[in-house]
Amino acid sequence: MTAERRYANATLLRELDGGIDDLYSGWYYSEGWKSFDDRVTIHGTVNIIITDSSYVRFDDGIHVGAGNTLNIYGQDRDDQYLEAIADTHDNAAIGANNQTDHCGDIYISRNAGITVKKGDDAPEYIGAGYYGTCGTVTIEDGANIVYN
Repeated sequence: MTAERRYANATLLRELDGGIDDLYSGWYYSEGWKSFDDRVTIHGTVNIIITDSSYVRFDDGIHVGAGNTLNIYGQDRDDQYLEAIADTHDNAAIGANNQTDHCGDIYISRNAGITVKKGDDAPEYIGAGYYGTCGTVTIEDGANIVYN
């Protein structure tokens, strides 16, 4: 197998307003520390790269609705973190907004370091509600996921 290097234009998450509640199709990366106050909704295909020595926190989790895709990539070191906390009682940390909501596709790479906390009544940390369906959820071997 031959390694291939690709380049893409990406938006630095730290430069976005902490009060935003939408991320649209494209590439984003973390550098340093960043916190988002509201539940962030994914529109289209969103790719987030968690770079070494960085921390990004979604204080009310990430909504990946049906028909949308969230891809989370980590780098080689163990000091990058993405934290998704669902403060609402029936939200998944990453995925559905409630117990009947459907969710889209979610991919977490092998090097990603993620901490997830779901709402008290949510059925899943990552995925759909009790009565909803989910697209494809892929978590690669070696992904460091902490469930709180």
